[in-house]
Amino acid sequence: MQDGTELESVALDLPFDGLFGSFVGGSTQPLADEHAGWHLQSIGATREGPGVATPDLPAHLDGSGITIAHPDTGWTMHPELDVVNLDLNNQFNVINPFRSAREPLDSPMSEGDVKTLSPHHGTATGSLIMSRHRADVAGVSDVLGVAPGAKLIPIRCASHVVLVGGVALSKAVLRAVLANAHVISMSLGGFGSRYLQSVLKFAVARNIIPVAAAGNGFPLVVCPAIYNETIGVAAISRQDAKMDTGNARFISASGCGVDIAAPGACVNRAYWDDEETPVTGASDGTSYATALTAGAAALWLQHHGRDELIARLRVGERLIDVFRAHLKASARVPLGWDTQRMGAGVLNVPALLGSGGVDEHFNQVLNPLNIALARPLMTHQDVVVKMMCPILSANEVRELLQRALGIGAALVERMAEEVEQLIRTSIEIVEAVGEAVRGHLQGVVNALIDTLRGMLDSVSGPARAALEAAIANLENGVNVITAWGDEFQRIITDALESLGDALGVARDAILSALENAKEKIEEAFDAVAGAVNDVVDKVSSTLGSLLPA
Repeated sequence: MQDGTELESVALDLPFDGLFGSFVGGSTQPLADEHAGWHLQSIGATREGPGVATPDLPAHLDGSGITIAHPDTGWTMHPELDVVNLDLNNQFNVINPFRSAREPLDSPMSEGDVKTLSPHHGTATGSLIMSRHRADVAGVSDVLGVAPGAKLIPIRCASHVVLVGGVALSKAVLRAVLANAHVISMSLGGFGSRYLQSVLKFAVARNIIPVAAAGNGFPLVVCPAIYNETIGVAAISRQDAKMDTGNARFISASGCGVDIAAPGACVNRAYWDDEETPVTGASDGTSYATALTAGAAALWLQHHGRDELIARLRVGERLIDVFRAHLKASARVPLGWDTQRMGAGVLNVPALLGSGGVDEHFNQVLNPLNIALARPLMTHQDVVVKMMCPILSANEVRELLQRALGIGAALVERMAEEVEQLIRTSIEIVEAVGEAVRGHLQGVVNALIDTLRGMLDSVSGPARAALEAAIANLENGVNVITAWGDEFQRIITDALESLGDALGVARDAILSALENAKEKIEEAFDAVAGAVNDVVDKVSSTLGSLLPA
């Protein structure tokens, strides 16, 4: 690894690429005109332009005056990324600080930078934030960004959007703070760290709103979206359902950590084709839902006035808390929506920009002391319910752990089946190859024997005796070849079967260990729940005489 290249820049060589998901888009097919802007129609963020009869947003509401930091794979000179709106004075390359944040693509790279393993990803997500109508550009359709007037700070912090550790992303977040960004759009994720969470806490304390992708192909929300210091975003399809393209790599993550959902399946975005031509086309991923939500955050800040919002914050209150509360309260909730795993609903920009929600939030009495003093308004059942929250949280954690162990068991079973199939195939190949080699050698030797036998009639004396001896030796050689082939095949087959047996034993041991772990988790959580229930019962009986029923 060369200096300046962070751990995030290393490709993950995993047996199941979909295990941690791939935030890179799946397909690269152009969308029909009637679907090209569905993502904006879904969230109510259409604006005046070709094919838009009644725009949702006025022309002036475009994110102007708001700066969005964009830690990703970098930027490119794509027509959908208006250079005028790129804040290149504050661009930064975490991988190689001596280079710009421009993505190398397939061009020759100087020492210290790496080829992008998630090509065009920064361009794709950036286009959904800031792309304007580009009808004047031949061959390039409109991507339609949510906040085309916002400034975008490109920060190249990874060559692959599946992260390990979060060191480079931490540096990118710090860079965003130093550049006085107002929103951070993070369409990447994976394994986090305390350092990354601490840096995000620092950003949030500076009234920056970090938005992060929940992840694809993994059942649990990844870091940093899982942190309370971010707005976690899941993805939906045009049918207002959880994004599920039929490819395991492109199923939206869901669960604890998701605050809101936004379009992510079959979304039009900018990219470069194999001939390095700037084009647009459909793709899938929570990356795009995240970019749309970050753009909506910029509109919210512009509409309500960021400075005014900060001035109205109470002691200890953070701007992200106000945005999260208003984001959830204004969400559009489709029929049958799973609010436990997919957030409050679907991003609803017009409702989000409504002033009533913000005013109502700031008019609420949030001081815990005032609530505690208002005893007539709180029954002892209310107190008991609040005390039961840890149990409910513990049950959710238990469910997540059990689900994770179940997934682990399924993966072990799947790996075992694939290895068994591989061993069976290898045995068949060994048998086929052995038979083919043996048959070829026997054919060559038999042909030579036939040739020598044809020469016997033309020679006599010592020469004939020598030929007969040679033929006898060759016939014996045929028998040796047959015996050798059988022995070789037996040895290889026995070795492969022994390997299969060993793997079977290992599989059973792992599955047994996972099952034991599930039982231990149940016992531990049952014990905790029992203890808390005992405390709740005692507190309830005590409060019953002090507070109204």
